[in-house]
Amino acid sequence: MAGLCEGGNEPSGSLKAISRRNTKWGVKMKRSTVSDIILRYKNEDRIELRKQTGRRKVPTDREESLIIRQIKKNPRISAPKLASEIESATGKKVHSQTIKRAIHKRGYIRRIARKKPYVCERNRRKRLQFAKEYENEGED
Repeated sequence: MAGLCEGGNEPSGSLKAISRRNTKWGVKMKRSTVSDIILRYKNEDRIELRKQTGRRKVPTDREESLIIRQIKKNPRISAPKLASEIESATGKKVHSQTIKRAIHKRGYIRRIARKKPYVCERNRRKRLQFAKEYENEGED
C-alpha cells in the first residue's frame, strides 16, 4: 500500500484519486482495510495508524468470552479454578479477582449456583394431597 502512495501502479499517481473499486492491484489486504487506509489518507493525509495509548485490557474480549462460556457450561465452578483453566487454555496468568470482575461486567452475579434438593417422599405425598384438595376450587 505504501508503494501505491508514491504513484507506483495506480492510474493517476495520487492516493487521493483512488477509489475502492480501483484497488485491484494485487494488494494482499482485505477490501475494508484498503478502504480505511484510503479514507485515512484522504481525510488526514497519513497512512499509518496512530500509536495506541493507555493500558491494554488484561482479559481480552476473546478471553472474556471464554470465561463466560466456561461459566455457562459449569455455573458452580469457583473463580480460582476458572482462573487456572483459563491459564492452561491461553497461557496467560489471570487473577481470580479479574475473573470475578469479568463475570460481573457481563451481568452475572458472583454467586455459586447450588443444586436444589429433591423433594422427599413424605413431602411429595403432602403436596399431592394439597393439590387434590384445592383442585376444583378455582373453577367457580
